[in-house]
Amino acid sequence: MSLCTCNTYRLLAILFVAALVSLVTGCARASTADICDRIASPTGSDMNPGSEYLPHRTVQHLADSLSPGQTGCLRSGTYRENVKISVGGNAGSRVTLRSYPYERARVVGRLWIAQGADHVTVSHLTLNGKSSRGLPSPTINADHVTFYDNDITNDHTAICLLLGSDWGGADEAVVARNRIHNCGRLPATNYDHGIYIALSRGSVIRDNLIYDNADRGIQLYPEAKNTKIHNNVIDGNGQGIIFSGDDGVASTGNVVEHNIISNSRIRYNVESWYPDGNPIGLRNRVRRNCIYGGKHGQIDGGVETPRVGFIASRNIYSNPLYRNRAKKDFRLQKRSPCQKLLLKGRIARSLLK
Repeated sequence: MSLCTCNTYRLLAILFVAALVSLVTGCARASTADICDRIASPTGSDMNPGSEYLPHRTVQHLADSLSPGQTGCLRSGTYRENVKISVGGNAGSRVTLRSYPYERARVVGRLWIAQGADHVTVSHLTLNGKSSRGLPSPTINADHVTFYDNDITNDHTAICLLLGSDWGGADEAVVARNRIHNCGRLPATNYDHGIYIALSRGSVIRDNLIYDNADRGIQLYPEAKNTKIHNNVIDGNGQGIIFSGDDGVASTGNVVEHNIISNSRIRYNVESWYPDGNPIGLRNRVRRNCIYGGKHGQIDGGVETPRVGFIASRNIYSNPLYRNRAKKDFRLQKRSPCQKLLLKGRIARSLLK
């Protein structure tokens, strides 16, 4: 083979590789452009237009810049600020706040989805709600809000995720594939929970890891209605789940199924509380769960008796056999009796790494 021919082949190979790199880079940029309409970065400025190369600086400015159908992306780094999302989307065009693709941003401060900011999605973020006022974070006072694939905590300072309050309800929220952990003051006060469903109808809590929270993993009080709670691991909280009511209202029609509820430290894995003279919740069902251990785990896996305001049926009271609970690896061993109770979708593997 001549020297000329060899050089030609080398040149063609170099051109091919360069074209391939350009194609891949171009596709990645196009993909990012398709996902992110506005961008913020710790090195940006709120005087910038929020583009790839001229990003905003703060989460608040990014959120304020979004219109229905748009997505705001946070470059990796830490953003220390309280954020109030006041403008949402609509059924066909949601507003989304998320990390930049293949990166993970951390927001330290209170996140509030205010009344009227319906159809908002918050995803792929690390959220530490620790704030000087000790208010719940994230707080949802809007409808059709989704929290997906986030890590949520507040370093044991307050309630974490609050659905509904005097500032507005939170109907048809979806809380899915999140880690919600280490929420609430220690020693426990009986008031600080991982998820507090206060005023909400038709919400879905699924595929989450909810662990090591000071008081309830999930509290349904005072008026949580028709909530579907399934396929979660709820482990090592003060209590697992409570059905409750007050001031003339009660949590009603909630279904808790296909979960693992285990190792509650202070009271029961499943319990209820209604003050004297208050209506008792109706049609609350706890079924096909794996329930085990904790303070009162020696009797029915720690399900409170008498069972006031809820019915428990077809549950398994057995050790779930986590792979490594101490390291928060809640995947189940192959011989776990709880395997068959998880729904086909089961808990996302990405959460369990």
